[in-house]
Amino acid sequence: MDWYQSRAEEIEHHARQVDCALSLIRLGMERHIPGLLVLCDNLVTLETLVYEAGCDLTLTLKELQQMKDIEKLRLLMNGCSEDKYVTSAYQWMVPFLHRCEKQSPGVANELLKEYLVTLAKGDLKFPLKIFQHSKPDVSRNSNLKFPAFFKFIEIGF
Repeated sequence: MDWYQSRAEEIEHHARQVDCALSLIRLGMERHIPGLLVLCDNLVTLETLVYEAGCDLTLTLKELQQMKDIEKLRLLMNGCSEDKYVTSAYQWMVPFLHRCEKQSPGVANELLKEYLVTLAKGDLKFPLKIFQHSKPDVSRNSNLKFPAFFKFIEIGF
């Protein structure tokens, strides 16, 4: 584990190639090297932030590892436009919440609740979009399905 972890961290730090570091960690996981899950999840989150969400390209793995999960969630969703918010939530937020839940059962509910409540204090339009696309009838009839959100919301609120 130590070799895979240190090598992946070096790749990300010196070459800034998140995808290559992630590939190395995934290779280690395929070979059943223990203890790589948390690093893999952090690299997946960093990859999403850098390559998909258009986050600050100077964000490093080390900085990301020092952040709380709620800060990572806010960063993932920070640059989303209103018209692409639901799609971005489905592509980025849901997988992130699942990764958090896998590491610490029960945490996804709390993260989603904290995120939505904090967001709603400033503006209700984005939390409203999440709730509208979380209703069971919308999930069944829509191309964008949020059964995971509905489950989290049903339990968390």
